[in-house]
Amino acid sequence: MLIQCKLGPREVDAGGMTYVFSVDEKGRAVAEVHHAVHQKVFLAVEHYAEVVDEDEIDIVDAGDNGEGEEAPEGMESPQTERPKRGRKPRN
Repeated sequence: MLIQCKLGPREVDAGGMTYVFSVDEKGRAVAEVHHAVHQKVFLAVEHYAEVVDEDEIDIVDAGDNGEGEEAPEGMESPQTERPKRGRKPRN
């Protein structure tokens, strides 16, 4: 698992292993962490995050039904409106 250190490049000891977080081509300080317990330890700290490859993320258009087709008539996502607040009468 590729993990990013949000604090920048550094060396970190975890469970007797030293992980080197170095800058990748996208400017992130990352290290490959294979040990499952070490992954959990890093991800439990707010300064570390799993790196998700943007190429693997499917971005779905709001009008798309997830299968590359437009949603059927009447099945579109509902638009929400803010409730209008009436003014209180002055006394």
